[in-house]
Amino acid sequence: MESDIDAEKWSMSFGNDDNGTAKYFKDDGATELTEATASIIRNGRYQIQKASDGKSLVFTALGEYSATSLENKETLILKANQLEITYNITQVDSSPDDWGNGGNITNDLGGEISAIGGTTTSGQTFEFAPGNLVAIKNANGEYTYHIVSEQGFTSDITATQERIDFFSWNSMIPGKGYVSPNEDYDRGNDPCRKVGNGEWYTPTEAQMKVLHSNTSLVLFGNWKMADGTESPGHYYGASSLPTEATRNQFVFLPAKKRNK
Repeated sequence: MESDIDAEKWSMSFGNDDNGTAKYFKDDGATELTEATASIIRNGRYQIQKASDGKSLVFTALGEYSATSLENKETLILKANQLEITYNITQVDSSPDDWGNGGNITNDLGGEISAIGGTTTSGQTFEFAPGNLVAIKNANGEYTYHIVSEQGFTSDITATQERIDFFSWNSMIPGKGYVSPNEDYDRGNDPCRKVGNGEWYTPTEAQMKVLHSNTSLVLFGNWKMADGTESPGHYYGASSLPTEATRNQFVFLPAKKRNK
């Protein structure tokens, strides 16, 4: 289906609140908006994002798949002028890119998995997520955790909100709650474990040493965001500054002062 109405003028909504109240976000997946014409709509179970081509939608499951759960179903409503289109969504397995039988990604839920990885000196292989972890505070005071879609994303402190992507060691609360780095790691306090099926986790010391092992391949540069702003930081593993077409082949960590 094609339309002569710009994608940003299409509104999205869910049929009901059975899977939680819908929230709207910019392309970065973290900056919350109030407009139903935003690029992303998300509730406690699903995320739907308008693709950059303006002609398609990207569906992501945010909750654990269960063959008997009613949460596997959702209704998405698109509206533009007098036209209204309804999608009945049913997830039938736990592959994030597959909404029918089968699927070809071995990792379950939580968005596409980054191919950026490495091997520790002990032989452990690992992969980095495609973006920073953020925690969005809900009306009930609890947090919903997500991995943002752009590596360059970093949040700002506002009058009403702490940074949503800064976490002290082994702390579930963003922006504050410093915990001594000498404290033993507790899986239950790892906010990364709250994403998808719980397989993501905070990098270990050995994994971070791999990331920093070759300083000649650590370059300072900028990450151009979808909204045109630039985020300064460091590319890891790149012998020269990558282009926008190749930058996702490398880990990029935005540089920003932490809260005091």
